[in-house]
Amino acid sequence: MARARDVGAYLLSQGVQDRLELQKLLFYSQAWHLAWHGAPLFPETIRAWDCGPVVGEVWYELSRGGALTNASALTPAERETVDAVCAFYGTFSGTQLSELTHLERPWAEAWRPERPNPIIPLDAMRAYYGAIPCEGKVIPESYRRGIELLLGLPPEDLAALLVDHPTEATTQDAIAFLEGRETGPWLS
Repeated sequence: MARARDVGAYLLSQGVQDRLELQKLLFYSQAWHLAWHGAPLFPETIRAWDCGPVVGEVWYELSRGGALTNASALTPAERETVDAVCAFYGTFSGTQLSELTHLERPWAEAWRPERPNPIIPLDAMRAYYGAIPCEGKVIPESYRRGIELLLGLPPEDLAALLVDHPTEATTQDAIAFLEGRETGPWLS
């Protein structure tokens, strides 16, 4: 099993430069690896910070000017997961990915302002992302359309959605809206 620092080093070797984007891609790599393989990609915990999910060990290492240097520690299956995550989420900025994680249940259910930096449970990540129908190890295009719909909202609408429906509005709701199955909690 890789370490979060190894996955971070691999992400950096794939061209990720922004620390916020790196953190969100670490989260999504862990989440999708759980969904596809039923086991964690790395053992370190992910915490719900106000900016979204964060692997503290990696955040602090980079904050101190340290380096993440063991990208070769990933197995082929681990690289396959991270590559799929990069291919899917790589066009979104760190800020957009942070906003997206705020709309998804694992972070939204864990984060509480009165309880600083709680752990996002692996079971919550596995359940949420495992419920998104995928063919093999390909994140579906309908999920991308849902993300683009949510992130395409004007900033004030997105902010209102985050305040009014922090755990109800999800990208799955946006997918259902796009497919005409429901209106979604933000449109009611």
